[in-house]
Parts: sequence; structure tokens; C-alpha cells
Amino acid sequence: SNDEDKGIVDMQRDCSTATLTATTTGDCFRFYSWSDGVTENPRIVNLESDTNIVAIFDEIKFVIDTTINQGEVYSGYGFNESEQGTYYQYFTTDDGCDSTVVLNLTLNVSLNDVEESTISLYPNPTRGEINFSDMVGEIEVMDMTGKIMKKILNTSNINIDFLPAGFYYLRLHYQDKILIRKVIKQ
Repeated sequence: SNDEDKGIVDMQRDCSTATLTATTTGDCFRFYSWSDGVTENPRIVNLESDTNIVAIFDEIKFVIDTTINQGEVYSGYGFNESEQGTYYQYFTTDDGCDSTVVLNLTLNVSLNDVEESTISLYPNPTRGEINFSDMVGEIEVMDMTGKIMKKILNTSNINIDFLPAGFYYLRLHYQDKILIRKVIKQ
């Protein structure tokens, strides 16, 4: 094992082969691969000569690969990002594990793609009523942390007068795409 705090290797052998089984020592890690790049676990190794194979363990990570259009915001898992790049969020789970969420965000700047999925909303800023230029399949009103405050289906307008003044995100499910729009409530 590359680190006995992360995992251990059990070996069962006979005359010419050994079966290696890598097991994590807790919920915070996962088996990644063997030192020769093989990911099969358990695996059988031929013992023809001196053989040195190490189990490599890694922290559990959650990776999100996504693309947004220019002017949109990706929000979720603690992220509110509008620029292309790689972002990280670190969490400690209930069982004490340090977990990492990695967001690989690509920004689509193709004008055709942006125009095809553009929907306008007005007025912005608003005192409560928001109108859309087309029917939207689902609208989620979120605060700045990504918490969903209201969800509405199949509409071309919503009312957010129940919310205090501030900045909010609208997640729009429109034409098989998810668009994020920022709105100001006065």
C-alpha cells in the first residue's frame, strides 16, 4: 500500500500466482490503481521473479465537468462561477472525512450556441413580478448560496415578492438546456 492509513493489501498465494486484494481502511479513501497502472481489484499476479506491486489509494473526490454559455452562472455544490477554470470545494463529512468537489468549467463563447438558448427576462431589477420572453419548462429561484427558494413549472412569468431585497439566481430549464440568470429583487 502507498499509505497504510488509507488502505491495506491482502495476499493469497500458491506456487506460481498470488491474488492481491486492496481494501480501504475507512470511508474517506478509494482504491485507485496498482503501481503498474492496472485497476483490476482483486487481481492475480504471476510470481515468476521478484515482483513488487504497490496499491495506490486516493481521497474520494467528486468531479463535475460541465459547460456554460457566456453570461451564465454555474451554481451548485457551493459553487457560483461564471468564468472558465477549475474550482475546488472542500467539505468534511459527518464521519470526519475530508472530501473534495472539483468543478471543471468550460465557457462556451460560440455566438450561435448562445443565441439559440437565449431567453430574456424583464423587468430586472424587479419589485416582484418577472416576465420571460418565452415559456419556461421549470424555474428554480435560488439565493446566493444556491438554496432553492421556489420552484415553478411551465410558465412565462413568476412572482418573487415574498423574497427580501437582494440578488438571486434563476435556474431555467429551457429548450433542453439549463440556463442561469441573475436577478435583482428591490
